[in-house]
Amino acid sequence: MSFPVKFILITFITVCVFFIESLIHFSIGKSTVIQPHKKINVFNMLILHIPDKDEIFKIIVTLIIFSLISGLLSSFIIHYHIN
Repeated sequence: MSFPVKFILITFITVCVFFIESLIHFSIGKSTVIQPHKKINVFNMLILHIPDKDEIFKIIVTLIIFSLISGLLSSFIIHYHIN
């Protein structure tokens, strides 16, 4: 299989997996009790809200799990199904 096809396949898998991850991150944010948190102004149009340590931990764990899933799926499909 050619490089561009592998690239497109891996990109598609990554987008699908991380879209699901983004929905989980969104749910984490929506379910969090509203409390004061740190804000950082980036340029004039963007304000970053820094989550507390419990939220950061949930986000990092979710990111690690979905990174592993994406890597395993891509490796599995390329190794066993694409020659």
